Amino acid sequence: MKRIERNDSGQVALIVVLITVVMGVIVLSVLSRSIADLRLVGVEESSAKALKAAEAGVEEALRNLTVGTLNGDLNQVNYTVTTSLEGTDGVVSAVGIEQGEVFEVRLRPLPIGGTFPTGLDVYWGDEANPLESPAGAVEVIKYQLRAGDDLAVHEAHDPDVTRRVSNNFAVPAGNNPGVFEGVNFLVRARIALVVQDRLVRIRPLYKTARIGVRPVGGVLPDQFYRIVSTGSTADGVVRKVEVARGVSALPPVFD
Repeated sequence: MKRIERNDSGQVALIVVLITVVMGVIVLSVLSRSIADLRLVGVEESSAKALKAAEAGVEEALRNLTVGTLNGDLNQVNYTVTTSLEGTDGVVSAVGIEQGEVFEVRLRPLPIGGTFPTGLDVYWGDEANPLESPAGAVEVIKYQLRAGDDLAVHEAHDPDVTRRVSNNFAVPAGNNPGVFEGVNFLVRARIALVVQDRLVRIRPLYKTARIGVRPVGGVLPDQFYRIVSTGSTADGVVRKVEVARGVSALPPVFD
């Protein structure tokens, strides 16, 4: 019987090639993943450095509270801070004002060329916050200077008809007045002003309320500082921090 010898060298070579290709693909995949992870770590580190620099800029601006632009650096990461005064067309509290606390709006001194407003539209109750809906009431205290004497004039407004039976508060100008400065408010009251008015303080009653104030027939003085700080790293990562700082206000105990 004739014996046939098999030559498997070709098959072995093919298997080796396939294994090499597969191993190469795996190695490339691992390397690509590692490079991507390293890049991500680098971006996260740069982002954290830029954020810390921006926060350092805010702290520096809060220490000075001077309108203008400030440049500096933190651990060789640059920051630029711009501080401005705003609020002549109206102002909204950044958060809800707790019961018993007050939101203060200055009426004097007017900006150059500004007209003293004939009234204020006072908004309260953020529709997006279930803790503020349905809306509570507000007390408005107007501080006046008459014949050299300081006077405080109080008025209160309540949208709830049941509560008004016992508290005798005034009826607000309207419910669901719409959006003011990006907040969809629940209630609005029109507050008349006289030229002797210098300051208005608004106190939420019955529940927390976000508060907005818009001048009618005139403008307000600047009400708050807006601070915008940008941190920038050498590799081009930029982070921005923005805060608002109100002007100094008296504590509620003075009302």
